[in-house]
Amino acid sequence: MRRSIDRRRRQRRKRRRQARQRRRQARVIQAKPIYQTKRRAKRRHPCPTCGKKGWRKRIKSRLVRHLAHKVPAFWRIIVGVYAAACACSKFFTSTVEGVALRAGYTDAVRQKVVDLIVRDHLPLRKVQTHLKEDFALEVSVGFIYDCLNGAEARIDKVAYWQWVLANFSGVMCVDEVHDCGRTILVATDPLNDFTVDFAVNEKNDQPSMNAFLDGLKNRGLRVLVAITDGSPLYKRALAERWKGLQHQLCVFHFLKDQMDEVLAAIRKIRDELPVNPPHRRGRPSPRGRPRKDRHWRQKLLNENIYLLVKKKLTRSERRTLAEIYALDERFGAIRRYVDRLHRVFAKGLTQQAARNRRTRLLGDRSLTSQPFLAKPFKMLADDEVFEKLLVSLGWHHVERTSNHVERKNRSFRKTQKTCYKRRTTRTIEQAYWLRIDRDFQNHPLTTDPEACPLRIRKRSPRRRRSVAAARKGSRLTTHQRQATRLRRPA
Repeated sequence: MRRSIDRRRRQRRKRRRQARQRRRQARVIQAKPIYQTKRRAKRRHPCPTCGKKGWRKRIKSRLVRHLAHKVPAFWRIIVGVYAAACACSKFFTSTVEGVALRAGYTDAVRQKVVDLIVRDHLPLRKVQTHLKEDFALEVSVGFIYDCLNGAEARIDKVAYWQWVLANFSGVMCVDEVHDCGRTILVATDPLNDFTVDFAVNEKNDQPSMNAFLDGLKNRGLRVLVAITDGSPLYKRALAERWKGLQHQLCVFHFLKDQMDEVLAAIRKIRDELPVNPPHRRGRPSPRGRPRKDRHWRQKLLNENIYLLVKKKLTRSERRTLAEIYALDERFGAIRRYVDRLHRVFAKGLTQQAARNRRTRLLGDRSLTSQPFLAKPFKMLADDEVFEKLLVSLGWHHVERTSNHVERKNRSFRKTQKTCYKRRTTRTIEQAYWLRIDRDFQNHPLTTDPEACPLRIRKRSPRRRRSVAAARKGSRLTTHQRQATRLRRPA
């Protein structure tokens, strides 16, 4: 009995001690609030609509919350109420710079809320916690949404489109991103790095794509080259709206589809590899060679299957690849096809050089006779698709992949992950416009007055020298060749 009483006393003392520690940790030294006075109450003040001055009738004041690190900050706003001398209204109130009419927070607080969501990708609850801990501000979720609505209302969408038309390079990347059952069609300029336009649709179909491209065409956008993936939605829609447009298919997506077919062929060959016979029952003998796993061939291939499609190999990877070649000679044929396919799409080639390499690859009977490479060769033999893969080789500053718009879409999806309530069409459009406006404010073409937009231009065909001219040039010394280069006009 005595022991139980002592145990209870010890538990009570422990609970009291823990409670004192929690109170001590939660006790915050309240700093003295900061008050600043902002006055704008002259005897006469212009009407905010027409500018005609009115006479002051009375003065009123209120407190507005502001930002200060770890300290509550207030602005004491003193404004005047004026009798209008015009027909715009009966009375009007003057405003202080940095504070909206009848607002309880300064514009700096509202901009801070928008930056925490758009720039820092914080969810709503963490925005509240951040403002409370760092600025001693307690805001509601409704106030956060009000800040987002106000930031969207301040965006001048007409001025942004005029800026897009003035700085468009002539090349456009188009792609779609899916969010909560909706499709967001996005067009970007990969050369000058900005978003051209976007549209939120309920379905990813041809009418939605046509309406999106019509909006770009009707507002004066002149596109010379369009970069897309292999979706059939772009095939006719782009050519019907811009005459003379060249359609560049994404080389990355084409090679990815090729590698998928190659890997499927490798797995089919893997399933045909022999398996060692089952081991005898009982414990293995300590003498002799150690047992090999029955499926050691399949395991070796599964662990190193990526080496058959990897572009650049190290010395140790080449040794491992030689072991894979010993399993089946067809693996060597697959690796030769992959190497030659990468050479077809190597950087720095001309269009004719890429065509010649493709022709030689399609004419290699040692590879075309392999039945497991029938699908990759069928994809490569499509002349229409292959010509669209070579469009970028005929232009300066034109990318051959749609990675730019893909990166924009991934960045937007990352922003959407933190705000689960932005899933309606209106909220998705608001989130995208806020992101576009932030990129626009920080873009070099906006911040640097001396910056000039880049433009694409066609490559001039390389002139082939005659045999006599080539022989004559080969007889020149190194000094003579350098002097010839210096004398050439720029």
